[in-house]
Amino acid sequence: MRMVIGACAVAAGLSGCGPNSGGIEPGLAQVNYAYSKAGNVGIYNPRGQSAGTFFVWNTETNRLQEISTVALRLASQSPAPASVSASRLANIGIEGLPIGDASLVKSSVGAQISATADNTVRYSYDLTKSALSEYVRQLKAAGETESGINDLFRPNDQRYRVVILQVELRAGKVEFAAKGAGENSAAAVFEVALPGKEIVKVKADLSNTASCGAVDGAAAEDRPICFSEWIVYDPLIRPEDGVLDWRRDDSYDQDRLSDAFRAL
Repeated sequence: MRMVIGACAVAAGLSGCGPNSGGIEPGLAQVNYAYSKAGNVGIYNPRGQSAGTFFVWNTETNRLQEISTVALRLASQSPAPASVSASRLANIGIEGLPIGDASLVKSSVGAQISATADNTVRYSYDLTKSALSEYVRQLKAAGETESGINDLFRPNDQRYRVVILQVELRAGKVEFAAKGAGENSAAAVFEVALPGKEIVKVKADLSNTASCGAVDGAAAEDRPICFSEWIVYDPLIRPEDGVLDWRRDDSYDQDRLSDAFRAL
């Protein structure tokens, strides 16, 4: 999902933006909040990838390779459909801004976008490490060599991680909103002050955004996966027995991983 924004950088001493204002010609930028984090709701997943889907992540090139989907054990399920919301989005993508470092713009704009998911059911799964190990055993049973498996997962290579989806939030209806957008207009204009003497103006237009959700009355299992959560593992070869294993890594860069998912 993307929302179109107009952006202009106003330098010191310039009165505004536009071809006749002496400022910088407004560019057309886009905020992409696919795979952004919506508070306790989860990570917005417009592709609807299911729990158990896993990827090899090259953190150096920031590229993801989807490998397969493994069967996980259902650990918990919401007792009843619920409404959940987040007052801000983190790790949004932003493209086309006339500045080199968009981190301040991303955080400022994300703080003014909210998400609401109605009639949701949350499914949490476990035994992710066991499922990955079982996948490796199946590869070996099919004739794959140790060398081939190591080439796939790159254990003990600090550039590589494994990312596996663990949580599904299936929703009846999902809506995003921007502060400042009135009843008669879906547009909102944000001003972000950059270090120094520049201001970036960002116009967020939500009028044409798609939403994730199900038809009225759809059963919980038939609702689309709108939000997910994932686990990141550092693959390694255990020195004591030479077995491929998975060590959880919670120190990864969420912004870079969200960018990698958006680039799939």
